[in-house]
Amino acid sequence: MLNGVRRRRAARRLIGSALVLLIGLNAVAWQHAWQFTHFAEDGERTPDPAQMTTVGRLNLLLTGVTLPRPVARPCPVGYRALRIPLASGEWLGAWTAPALADLDRSGAAPARGTVLLLHGYGGEKGSLLDEAAYFRQLGYRVVLVDFRGGGASSGNEVTIGYREADDVRAVCQHLRRYWHEPNVVLFGVSMGAVAALRAMAEYPADVRPVAAVLESPFGSTYQTVVNRFQAMHVPPVPMAALLTFWGGVQHGYWAFGHVPTAYARRVAVPTLVLQGTADARVQVFEVEEIAAGLVGPKRLVLLPGAGHGHYIASRPQAWRAAVKALLQPDSTVSLATTPRLSGYLGRSRQVSGAASRLPARSRLAADVAR
Repeated sequence: MLNGVRRRRAARRLIGSALVLLIGLNAVAWQHAWQFTHFAEDGERTPDPAQMTTVGRLNLLLTGVTLPRPVARPCPVGYRALRIPLASGEWLGAWTAPALADLDRSGAAPARGTVLLLHGYGGEKGSLLDEAAYFRQLGYRVVLVDFRGGGASSGNEVTIGYREADDVRAVCQHLRRYWHEPNVVLFGVSMGAVAALRAMAEYPADVRPVAAVLESPFGSTYQTVVNRFQAMHVPPVPMAALLTFWGGVQHGYWAFGHVPTAYARRVAVPTLVLQGTADARVQVFEVEEIAAGLVGPKRLVLLPGAGHGHYIASRPQAWRAAVKALLQPDSTVSLATTPRLSGYLGRSRQVSGAASRLPARSRLAADVAR
């Protein structure tokens, strides 16, 4: 009898301890998810976990990240500030600049289209000025936009590309309704690339780009959270799943269903995908799966030793060559015969593609470098 009582007490203590642990883990995950998707009013941004000490990483696990709200920069010379109203009463801050004059002709050349530039997580439109300058050289007008939550836009939340796709849709609608722009090109980095993918998949009639350039898109919300835990050398189970779950709950969507790999299977526009092989935030297999899923003309360029996005800075020659091959409207380009860039050696395979809707009607075959 006594042994039976002791066993029941031990079982109750075990169950109680398990419940306390479960509640504690969920409380920590809720707090992490909140801080990961809500910008702070002040404080310093949490540094890259790979550069932190062991004590710093442990403290990060307990307290979560600090992500100050991205600050709106002054409008650069040569650009004009825009404020794009949204149906919800919110707004998007943006900059625009015309295409640069063609040096081989007199006067300004007419724009070949408009490139919409989309920043990454925790960033703002000013981070894409170098890319915008090159697009302008190619003869494209540019629009750099702040997603809701940061910069000159309203709000203070970020949804890692989910709600940001609605911002992409709103800007594309604005460009066609008020600017009568038929040739929109999407350029996105990291979260911006994911927002572009979701917008093209979910709102094809409203977005309708003629081409897309995607840098470092992650494969799923869950995988990108896993990657961040691995960057801290911390096992991702079970916290990655809990953080993903609560992050979605806080913003009213199923975060496990936010899967850019699946969005890609509904994207048929000519697309260039670029990825660094030394990226700690997005693994190469994620980007390979996205590129493989794209159903239109496509090219994947792997950049050995490059990190996460902004390849115009880390691999300028390779980046410019790949972008020009996609957007140069005066030539017919076969991506399968274009030399692989940055010394990346591997196998390539031809994939049939649909006709491009680029201004010069150039046809692009797909080349997926492996």
